[in-house]
Amino acid sequence: MRKYFSHKISALLLSLTAAALPLKAQAPDSSKVRLISAQSAQLLEKDGQNYRKVVGPAKFFHNKTYLLCDTALWNVSTNIIDAVGHVSIIQDQTRLTSETLQYVVDEDMAKFRGSLVQLEDKENNTLRTRYLDYNTKDSVAIFQNGAAMRDKDGQVIESLYGTYDSKAHLFVFNDQVNMYMDTTFVKTSRLEYRSDLSTAYFGYATDMWQDDKMLSANDGWYDRSRELFMFRENVHLLTENQETWSDSLYYHRAAGDVEMLGHVELMDTTRNVYALAGRFEYADSLKQLRMTREPAIMSIDEKNEKRDTLYIGADVLLYRSIKKCDIPADWTKTAEKRLADISGDPVMEYRRKAAEEARKAAEEAAKNDPNRPPEPKADAKADAKKPGGPRADVPAPADTLTKNPADTTVKAPADTTPAAPDTSKIAFLWGSKRVRLFRRDLQMAGDSLTYTDLDSLVRLYQDPIFYNEGNRQYAADSIYMVIKGKQLQKAHLLSNAFITIQEDPHSYDQIRGAEMVAYFDSTSALTRFDALGGAASLFYLEEKDALATVNKVETKMIYATFKDGEIERMYYYDNPKNDGYPTVQLPQDDKQLKGFRWEPERRPASPLDVTTLVPRPSERTSYLARPHTEFRQTNDYFPGYIRKVYRDIAIRDSLAVVRQREEQRRKEMEAVLAPKDTVAQASPDSLAISDSTAVAPALPDSLATAPAALPDSLAATPATVPADSLVQEKPLTRAQQKALEREKKKAERERIQAEKQAAREAKWAEEDRIYQEKQAAKKQKKLEKERARKLKALRKLERKAQKERALFEKYLQRERERAQKKNKTKQ
Repeated sequence: MRKYFSHKISALLLSLTAAALPLKAQAPDSSKVRLISAQSAQLLEKDGQNYRKVVGPAKFFHNKTYLLCDTALWNVSTNIIDAVGHVSIIQDQTRLTSETLQYVVDEDMAKFRGSLVQLEDKENNTLRTRYLDYNTKDSVAIFQNGAAMRDKDGQVIESLYGTYDSKAHLFVFNDQVNMYMDTTFVKTSRLEYRSDLSTAYFGYATDMWQDDKMLSANDGWYDRSRELFMFRENVHLLTENQETWSDSLYYHRAAGDVEMLGHVELMDTTRNVYALAGRFEYADSLKQLRMTREPAIMSIDEKNEKRDTLYIGADVLLYRSIKKCDIPADWTKTAEKRLADISGDPVMEYRRKAAEEARKAAEEAAKNDPNRPPEPKADAKADAKKPGGPRADVPAPADTLTKNPADTTVKAPADTTPAAPDTSKIAFLWGSKRVRLFRRDLQMAGDSLTYTDLDSLVRLYQDPIFYNEGNRQYAADSIYMVIKGKQLQKAHLLSNAFITIQEDPHSYDQIRGAEMVAYFDSTSALTRFDALGGAASLFYLEEKDALATVNKVETKMIYATFKDGEIERMYYYDNPKNDGYPTVQLPQDDKQLKGFRWEPERRPASPLDVTTLVPRPSERTSYLARPHTEFRQTNDYFPGYIRKVYRDIAIRDSLAVVRQREEQRRKEMEAVLAPKDTVAQASPDSLAISDSTAVAPALPDSLATAPAALPDSLAATPATVPADSLVQEKPLTRAQQKALEREKKKAERERIQAEKQAAREAKWAEEDRIYQEKQAAKKQKKLEKERARKLKALRKLERKAQKERALFEKYLQRERERAQKKNKTKQ
């Protein structure tokens, strides 16, 4: 019997060896399972089943796939191979390993089970699980009960179940999917990963976190080679202070740029501001947001339980936020100059100058008054004889102490510690084409708008016009509006300024000026206006509930105050020309001042004239309640890896803080060293200036001219002159430097304001000259017309008189002829 089984085993090994020999000559038939190599093999029979037991290392080949293991038991009846120990399947650079494997040959299915099943593809992606089935014919793996994958770059994806298609290089993860990639964490319901393209496709309910930002969507993809994300369907972005919605979003991760499309909305909780548009383009390098496709900004103001919303719209809105320390110096200087130019009060300055001139004129008139008693003259001789008084015959000694302006006392060194850079954010806003503004008490239309926090001025250009209080219209070539606390305080109408107030459908109060300043209260109601240069006004006066009289004034400047929407006081400066008419007698040509305009059709009537987009309610609470990534499978199959990721992120953040601090210290050191170099270069000059011996040559002269005064001067010297007069002048303290800088800036502002005022007055004088010339020309033209009219009337009267004389001559001729006939008849 033993010989029989030995013969059978030898025959089996010979057949297996013979089957393996053709491998060198030709490719084996992959549809059949072949044993390539093994240490031993034997036939077994148990419970009526035939088995082939192979002890290895053993190598099988089937469906172009190699199966390797330590021991294999092949059930010939069911055609199932059970492999144990160092089990591997290798197919086209895809390798699966485990401790056990059941290979169902008829189904081409390799069923891996064990404490660790690992799959590695040709891109060096490693998938680990405990339950995996691999179809050797289709090259598709199915894993269940949890799995985690890590790629060659450290990216991690995990889920409860999924598939892997080796031919398509496609991993599919389903249910409780978590992903980590380059400091970004993702949680979703489904994820497809193309390992050859390094592209991930996200499914429904996708949440992504990076630093303090959270992004959610129901669909999207990530192209790692281009560092490009795309999300769509209910896209929601959440940061510490902002909340954003859109229909789709493109995020260029390397540059930090974002493009959002569809119904886009941004809510800023720090400013209570909403931004709406059909398209957002954010450039991270510039910290700039460009809004197009019906863009609008909503600013909500809530005071005393009252809610008021300001809407600003244009064809293009551009918003930029810059740290104050990073703003170019010329931008700041330009804003300061712009603010200084409009910060003065020209009317009050004019009144002050007029009062000063009147005071000087009164003083001059008083001096020239012959009835004024003469002032008593000082008695020089009496003063000379007074005890202790100056002697007339002895000149006073030269004061050598006052000639040295340098304070030579030793002083403490200046505080050279630089101030910390101001990192507060400064906002800039630009609007282009069809600019519109709507608030309950204020509306505006124009072509372009500019705003910056540097001066809090809303600047409107190219035919701007704004309205308030229902019936008031303000227009000019350009308008500067001063905004403080979201309230309009003052408006400067620059060049061709015109205010129109509608009294009834056919009557309009009008104010015109080269420039105009309008002042408003907290409700945006007009409280005062100043018309400057070539000013004119036309007002209808009401009597017995009817517009009975019209008052028309032309002057240099107009100053008016309003109360409860009505004129309270009005002042005219510099020879006003005043005309009054009954309304019924007002000539048609005089009903409108030159430059009159009334354009109610441009006035936005409601927020819908600014934008049709409606803001969404906040969803911050619901999104923050969503669970974060947990990586349970990764912690199980790659223990310690996620902890290392979090540790590396913390180190990266701390290093960034350290680098920022080092950069700040470097700037501080540069600021500290710069003054030292300046002092080193200036020290010779400063010593020369502070050396009292350099300015003391007056001392010998005083000795020569006033020997009697020498003891007194010497006695005074020790009390005022320090022992070491060569000690360097004490530098100013930081507070003194700041005070000096403030004084310089104040003086510079006053100088600029004075120049601006002088320029304005020159402009007004030119306007007045032109106006006077026009008035003179108009008067001359009127006189010429009057002379022509009178001459025409005289000529007409002359012609009429000539006709009458001719008729009278004819009448006399007829009478003479009749008398002659009558005389002849009598004769």
